[in-house]
Amino acid sequence: MPKNSGYQSGSNFMPAFLFLGKEQRKALSVIYAYCRILDDIIDSADLPKNEKREFLARSREEVENIFGGKKSTLEISSSLRYVVSKFGLRKQPFLLLIEGMEMDLTQTTYSNINELEKYMYRIASAVGLMCMPIFGFKENPAIENYAKYTGYALQLTNIMRDAAQDVKMGRVYFPIEDMNQAGYSIENMKNFLYSPNFVKLMEIECKRVLLYHSESFKVGQLLDKRKILPAFIMVEIYQTLLEKLKKARYNVFKKKFELTTFEKMAAVCKAWRKRCLNPTRG
Repeated sequence: MPKNSGYQSGSNFMPAFLFLGKEQRKALSVIYAYCRILDDIIDSADLPKNEKREFLARSREEVENIFGGKKSTLEISSSLRYVVSKFGLRKQPFLLLIEGMEMDLTQTTYSNINELEKYMYRIASAVGLMCMPIFGFKENPAIENYAKYTGYALQLTNIMRDAAQDVKMGRVYFPIEDMNQAGYSIENMKNFLYSPNFVKLMEIECKRVLLYHSESFKVGQLLDKRKILPAFIMVEIYQTLLEKLKKARYNVFKKKFELTTFEKMAAVCKAWRKRCLNPTRG
């Protein structure tokens, strides 16, 4: 399924709301709801692909209508139009998200990390770009890069966590190059084979996630720490999730990995301490 860093797991998304004002929380709830609608349609086992494509085509037209001041038809559009107007959201991230959803209808494997990053930018980084104006940031290169690398890190963590569920739907997001390096095949994945080779594959992806987090952190030092705190909270939550995967030796075939309420609240506190009280710490 599309595993966007925010909307696909509401329980992981909501703690980021804690330090926001009322209007910001409402706005992010609208973004969450909009992304969730798209996600649920694309993931539906009851709809044929042609109907999903038609829905995405209508969604693209709806975005153009919202930003063009024209009449729209989706129930959520009036709320989305208000958020776009109030916070000055840009059209391009919405179109990128739809492109990412379309990729899930046409592409089931990715040859290399460059291909996967193209997908992750659309399905995850684009949502970060939607949210940045709500946090109070204007468009600039630092914001673009922060959203990009943070989206990559969170998305790839989700890919690691959801490998078993994804393969059931015929999707393998791990780059084929990485799988070949680890000696693990798509057939192994389809058979839910947990082996040293699978652990090696997950370790390759874990190192890549940590590199993305490192790049995100570097850029994050250029930003207002209190404005960006909701994103820092999301990062801390997903770093906690990654640590949980590592401790279990990445056996995602055995169970679905989720964080407890205590773990999420601990991550919130950790993010606040690290980024606000000691902003130079990673």
